[in-house]
Amino acid sequence: MSVAFFDVDETLITVKSMFAFLRHWLAENGDDGGEYARITDEIKQLAAAGTPREEINRHY
Repeated sequence: MSVAFFDVDETLITVKSMFAFLRHWLAENGDDGGEYARITDEIKQLAAAGTPREEINRHY
């Protein structure tokens, strides 16, 4: 059985669950933080450029 939990409106947990999960998943797969930084930088650039949230979520 697989389970996923995301608190999209931040009412249950104080961290951004999407990013906490991404950091964890990448670390479990050998990332030293570099890939996480690259991905989150891309997402920040997309957001700053006004990219719609739906597109950013697909990129994620």
